[in-house]
Amino acid sequence: MANDIAARHDTIKNKIQNERATEGFKIVETEYNRLNAEIKLMTDSLDKIRLLGVNDYVSQSEVLNRAYAEALAKGNQSGANAVKVQLDNLSKYGGIYMELSENLELFLKQRAEIKVKYDQVKIDAESNIPHKMVVNYAYASDKKTYPKRLYITIGGGFATFCMCIFFIIGIENWRRYKGTIKRIKN
Repeated sequence: MANDIAARHDTIKNKIQNERATEGFKIVETEYNRLNAEIKLMTDSLDKIRLLGVNDYVSQSEVLNRAYAEALAKGNQSGANAVKVQLDNLSKYGGIYMELSENLELFLKQRAEIKVKYDQVKIDAESNIPHKMVVNYAYASDKKTYPKRLYITIGGGFATFCMCIFFIIGIENWRRYKGTIKRIKN
């Protein structure tokens, strides 16, 4: 019986923990999938902006501004116009590029943190680790240690004997009392 109680306790505790971990896993999984969708959307947007010619706003703007200044200094108007088109394109999409790249970096950090939680909760939800440690399994003893039937029988017999004695003494005292009352009345 003791072994069965320990096993049932362990089973019930594991079931409760797995149910709670499964609920937590669903919440973390939803957040993880939402972050992945956001990251995919930002990555796709950045790819479209890169196709428009904006690859790295900071370094590209430095190079293009230097090239534009050199083209104007040399009097190369066609080169300056070509660089000016790229600078206009960079100024048009550069702010969006910077915002998306900074947001993407933040979302990637969040996803890394959520991924750690996701993995931990997934392990908790799928694992079935026993919580009991059995040193020795319980077994029925050869002799009962307590209470022994002999002692119960002797105790019950002695109590019955004492009650009978008190009852007989009570009856005798009642008879004597009644006899003294009759004598007083007569």
